[in-house]
Amino acid sequence: MNKKNNSKTTKEPKKITKAAKKTSFGDIHSHYNNQVDLITSPKNQANKKKPVGKSPGSKNLLGKKPGPVRNSDIRKNEAYTKLFAYLIFVLFIFYIGGYFFVLANRETTDSTTVISGAIDEPLIAKGAIIRDETLFKSPVDGDVIYYVEDNEKIKSGTHVVSIQNSDNVDDILVELDNLDNKIFELQERRDDFSIAQKDAKRLASEIKLSIDNSMAGFSENNMGAFYRLKDNLDKKINVRNQLLLQEEATALKSYSEERQLALDSLDSNNQKIESPGSGIVSYYIDGFEVLFNFENLYSLTKANINSASKDKTVFNNKTVKQGDMVFKIINSNTWYIASYIDTAFIETWKEGDEKTISIEYNKNYDELNALVDRVIPGENESYVVFKLTSKVLNYINMREVNFKLSNSNEEGLKVINSAVTEMLLLKIPEKYIYGPDNDRIKHMVNGELKEETIRKYAPDQEYIWVVQQYPNIQYGDSVIDPNNPADTFKIEESMNINGVYLINSGIAKFARVYIKESVNGFTILEPSAEQGIRAYDVIVTDASGVTEGQRIYKKN
Repeated sequence: MNKKNNSKTTKEPKKITKAAKKTSFGDIHSHYNNQVDLITSPKNQANKKKPVGKSPGSKNLLGKKPGPVRNSDIRKNEAYTKLFAYLIFVLFIFYIGGYFFVLANRETTDSTTVISGAIDEPLIAKGAIIRDETLFKSPVDGDVIYYVEDNEKIKSGTHVVSIQNSDNVDDILVELDNLDNKIFELQERRDDFSIAQKDAKRLASEIKLSIDNSMAGFSENNMGAFYRLKDNLDKKINVRNQLLLQEEATALKSYSEERQLALDSLDSNNQKIESPGSGIVSYYIDGFEVLFNFENLYSLTKANINSASKDKTVFNNKTVKQGDMVFKIINSNTWYIASYIDTAFIETWKEGDEKTISIEYNKNYDELNALVDRVIPGENESYVVFKLTSKVLNYINMREVNFKLSNSNEEGLKVINSAVTEMLLLKIPEKYIYGPDNDRIKHMVNGELKEETIRKYAPDQEYIWVVQQYPNIQYGDSVIDPNNPADTFKIEESMNINGVYLINSGIAKFARVYIKESVNGFTILEPSAEQGIRAYDVIVTDASGVTEGQRIYKKN
């Protein structure tokens, strides 16, 4: 009979197999990922509350059959996933923020676009106006009666003004008025017998119509219209009265004779002045008409022209004396400006050249086309006469003018002066340059042999022009033949070239330019030369701080 063993028995732990001992962290990580995939698959998401089944015969990494996945493991994996996504997001924000910080704080450079143009450095000058003017003087003392507006264009034979003795004329007009009243009274007594009554009424209607049509001119203070009406009325009244007086010369003879005497006396006290030719009427008389005229057009001195700026006596009076100037007629639209101009400024001018002059007018400058009519050279200043054929009315009341002249006919590519820089080139024999890219030299620096990389610019037969790169390679250095160290060459020939820095691609590239002229802050490039730039290229505005190959960030 076997004895029962009542003592407690202890289970011996199972030994871990050799395969289990070799399990790595990567295997465990893979195992958990498989479990997470199993849990989060669509099928198992639909049956989330059901326990995960075991695959028959499947074993875990320790040699055991896998049990159900715990909720704590799932939550840990979800937390790791969220943490990883958060870290990625934070890194992305830091990257974007850093990019914009660098973008905002990087050094930018001003740039400009190459255009075609010309340099204009205007010259300010003073001149005197000369017009083709005919002056008209008063033949007698008296008051001026105007029949034409100031600056009005007229035809030949136009009655412009009358000079009348107002005191005598007033008395005569009173006498005529009395005579007319007496004539009208006689006609009213014999109205039925007047054979001229029909014509007289017709003339009376025309007189009334003339007055009505002239009212608009009176409201605009048009004195010319007023005097024309007066002249027209006088003629019509005279005709009417002559008709009435012809009916019975016996009864009205005395009145007719008295009236004719009064009219003759009126004419003798009222002197008409008519224009013999067409033109523009001007009542502005400055007193310089006797100096600035066609007779003196090519002989005016600088003192003469300066005198045009002095105070002038303007004659525009209603009362004149015999010999006083009353008005003038501008006979032509052609007028002239005479001036003394710096000889150096006009040294290339020829008579007949077309120029644009800008005349100061109403606080602005009015551009006009002019011909160089005459050039009389002087040592420092030359006498120049400009001929103009437009806008004579604008300047009809002016004698002195200030004007600007442009002297630039040079056109080409135009750049700002600060964009142009110089580059010093050194001339080195080609045999002293070596290397895979043929861009290296050897030279002695303080007794030490050094090798330098050079920037070649252009070949010149057996020589190469290279850019001086201070202090690495510069004028006066001695370079060594790489194949014969005893053979040296001292750099003693150099040249400066002008250029700008192209930045079309964002990298500064030196481009040679040939200058025609530099004036007033800008440079015009020689049109006939082969330039290193073209119109609409983008260049650095200030080349002083730029080097070849530099990355350039343009300002917006």
